[in-house]
Amino acid sequence: MTPSLGQKISLLPSTKLFFELLETQLGITYPTMNMENSPELRRDPTLKLVVGLIIVLSEGYDSNGRSRSELLDRWLHFGQEELPSVPYCKEMVRDRLFLKRLYERGIANKFPPVLALQITEPNSQTIDVVLGATNITIQGANDELVFVRTPPILLGSISAKFHVNRDDNFSTRHNIQLLLPDITHLSLDNFEEIDCQGPCILNPRTRPLPIGILILNARGALNPNFIRRFEESTFQFSPDIVIITETRLSVVDNIPRRGPMIYDSSLMVEPALFFGGVWLLWNSSQFNFQNTRKTKLSFFTEFALLNSQD
Repeated sequence: MTPSLGQKISLLPSTKLFFELLETQLGITYPTMNMENSPELRRDPTLKLVVGLIIVLSEGYDSNGRSRSELLDRWLHFGQEELPSVPYCKEMVRDRLFLKRLYERGIANKFPPVLALQITEPNSQTIDVVLGATNITIQGANDELVFVRTPPILLGSISAKFHVNRDDNFSTRHNIQLLLPDITHLSLDNFEEIDCQGPCILNPRTRPLPIGILILNARGALNPNFIRRFEESTFQFSPDIVIITETRLSVVDNIPRRGPMIYDSSLMVEPALFFGGVWLLWNSSQFNFQNTRKTKLSFFTEFALLNSQD
């Protein structure tokens, strides 16, 4: 630890936001570690450009900017002489690939891009739903987690759609609907032949079961904070189905560390440029998904539990 560094508790609230952003992106902790200890930087040395950009932007954030940027430099051992100039920083964020990276890693929100400083506390909630329709709204820039517990069911449907609000600097909103029909009143005694393959409304499993659905807002699927929360929450909740919103990434397999992921099947809606995107993950030994429909910004799909769970 550099002797001139104080403890995090002594930092100004605005300064602490920048330190926490860099702790997340570099995988280090203040004040005992610096860039030399960063596993993220060893994995991708070009991340140093992003760090330099954040330090430069921190200087113009408020009236404490100069002392903040100097403290960041001392903590990280970046080197004042290596910091990019303001004109060069402007050129960096004009580069589409560089900008895409900022969104995918959860460093920037909206457009023109603003740093994704974690001003609000993470929001986690568990809800018990009933048969019928349940609607959940997720704001794309928020750190949100929702775990849904259903009553015993045989089948259901899931739809997800994201909206990009150009009038609010391209902020995003995700609307998810879970529909759980009550089919206990149906009688199949008069059906001589069932022509659907696998579980469906005419061929349900014999015993309904409750399931757990995890909804996790990524704010960029390469965001180290999302990857950590994904691993922790899938271990904690053991969800049967996972819905990941605000992925900002086109390929599910691009997650560098997938931890205990046990989901072998996926449905994806690609982001609109840098914004939005949704992944649906499940295990094909547990569910049959069918009648899937997709648009550029949404999907609808039906699912049924497989009898192999008995």
